[in-house]
Amino acid sequence: MSIERGWVVKIKQINNLSNDEYHNSEQYSEYWSSSNIKKYLTTPKEAFFQKYNATPKEIQGAEFGSQLHDFLASKHVNGQPFEWNVFEPPINQTTGASYGDSTQRYRSAASKIVNPITPQRFELINDIWRMMQKSSYGWYIYEKILRQGIAEPSFFVEGLHKYKYRPDVLTDKCIFDWKSVAKNYWSEKGLKYRVTDLGYHISAAMYQYFEHQRTGIWRPFIVIWIMKDPPFDILIDDISKNFAYEVSGNEVIAHSGALIFKDLKDQHELCQVAGQWPGLANQYDRIAGVRMADYLPSSFQEQGYSQFNIDVDGF
Repeated sequence: MSIERGWVVKIKQINNLSNDEYHNSEQYSEYWSSSNIKKYLTTPKEAFFQKYNATPKEIQGAEFGSQLHDFLASKHVNGQPFEWNVFEPPINQTTGASYGDSTQRYRSAASKIVNPITPQRFELINDIWRMMQKSSYGWYIYEKILRQGIAEPSFFVEGLHKYKYRPDVLTDKCIFDWKSVAKNYWSEKGLKYRVTDLGYHISAAMYQYFEHQRTGIWRPFIVIWIMKDPPFDILIDDISKNFAYEVSGNEVIAHSGALIFKDLKDQHELCQVAGQWPGLANQYDRIAGVRMADYLPSSFQEQGYSQFNIDVDGF
């Protein structure tokens, strides 16, 4: 338990909670995840809408990511069984090929199976796993990740403001995160782009921050990049050093992801206290009663976060 800005923070840990219950259950619907918080990068109005009113969208590649994560969790000493069931898609008699996963025939057949996975997808995951075992990182994966810590523990931050986070693997010394990526991003430039474009550095900082609140320890955030296309590849990357909270001696250095996370967290908590989630206009000053857009030339913009003002009248 810790105290932040006068309010008590208590962080509850639940092990072996299913992905569906963590993400979708009514019980945890009031808790804000890093994905929810990152929506403030658009506007607070959009963050509130996506959290409470929007229809969930299917994200391309999300199912494969979930399947790979569950497979790797099943290999952990404290992991859960891999509960996806191999399912043969129906065949299109005209083409002789299987129906694709976006077709009604495929979805209708798949709906009758609990956690369906095609043989091709399951073989792909096994190909990736064999690559990981044979790689020069094989010993590291077994000794530092799969034989230590906890797989996918769920944490719920209680207090005036509620948050949740779920590391892929948490050990006494590190936070580990599996990230699959297509071959076309497999370069230093491409992976750095993924970190900032998808806000991985913001999520990393949030996990580090609340783990420090919970334990008093600043843990490095280690991404295990996995190239999901042949010939397959793997890379270990401590993104704390350039993107999140880095511990250097007795000093904690807040890099871009940490700075943005703090701004987003402050914005979120201000919105909750005020009961207001403003739109784009509130990023600009009010002149003669009207907020007027005031764009900066793009050459002067740097990666960061521009706060949205809260109208203080009445609160």
